Amino acid sequence: MNKYIIIRTFCDKEEIANNIVNTLLEKKLVAGTQKQKIYLKYWCDSKQEEFEEFKL
Repeated sequence: MNKYIIIRTFCDKEEIANNIVNTLLEKKLVAGTQKQKIYLKYWCDSKQEEFEEFKL
């Protein structure tokens, strides 16, 4: 039986996200990756904040 592990992490800088993806692929530690830009909007200390990050 094959076993799979899914790991998800988040990064606030695209350059770092790309480095993570490239390193994992070059070292053949993963079969494939996905990178998705996420836009967040939330309340913090009674004011709205906006933020974007990358989900790997």
